Amino acid sequence: YCSSLTSIEIPNSVTSIGSWAFESCSSLKVIKCYAEDVPETGDDVFYDCPTYMRIYVPEESLEDYRATYPWNEFIILPLNDNEDEGEYLVYEDFEDLLAGDKLAEKSHSFWTTWNNKPGTAEDAEIVELDGNKCAHMTYGVDQVLLLGGYTSGRYEIEFDLYVPAGNCAYYNILHDFAGGNSDWALQQYVHMTDDGNNSTSAPGHGTTHAAGNSVADITQFVFDTWMTICYVIDIDHDVAEFYFSTEKDTAKVKLLEWQWSCNSFNDQLTPNRKLDAMNFFPPSKTSEFY
Repeated sequence: YCSSLTSIEIPNSVTSIGSWAFESCSSLKVIKCYAEDVPETGDDVFYDCPTYMRIYVPEESLEDYRATYPWNEFIILPLNDNEDEGEYLVYEDFEDLLAGDKLAEKSHSFWTTWNNKPGTAEDAEIVELDGNKCAHMTYGVDQVLLLGGYTSGRYEIEFDLYVPAGNCAYYNILHDFAGGNSDWALQQYVHMTDDGNNSTSAPGHGTTHAAGNSVADITQFVFDTWMTICYVIDIDHDVAEFYFSTEKDTAKVKLLEWQWSCNSFNDQLTPNRKLDAMNFFPPSKTSEFY
């Protein structure tokens, strides 16, 4: 074993890995495995490796790795052939899950709930919509996606959002996830307006709190259509950007730019630039989204 080993690459030619090959590699965070066929493994290959270890594999082999022990004890992500674009730190397509599964209970360790109660009413249920698996956010769900707590670097967060007609949605990005003592970086209302104290249904509108109260009213939100939400966060240069597109209009449009180190209402005395988590929270009984 090697307690100082942090990453390793496994070439495509590897077909098997011997017993205890990575035993007690307690600092091993990343494995890039280029083998399209899942290598056979001996006993306790990854014994005492960190549970948060990420294993990158060829995209066409994702399902095979995720179905094979002991690989599936860790976070399996697709390799990115374009090194200039960086690598996936979090990747979720829900396709490994079954309809009716609870997200944090059954999926990767980067999912939890606000009160750390996977499997409860706070944990979203997996459903099928338009032929794809997705997480169904209804009133009572309080889902948290852990993003790693990064304090430097440039990151892109992208996800698809679908709001049925007559409903609304809410999500936020957190500088620091600590339950009720969390530090909000951004708060986004969808088909709702909010003045910092009260929220109101407002189809086609959405208040943004980011480095100030109600800094923008996003008027591009639509119903019954998949919307692609994208944030580019450059911690080193202290800037964040919000881009938007839909399945019908795929060209990304920049909607907002703000100072990343400020909290959502810009009332924080000591700026915190950490990228820690996201929270998806249906705020009322008329809230439903995917």
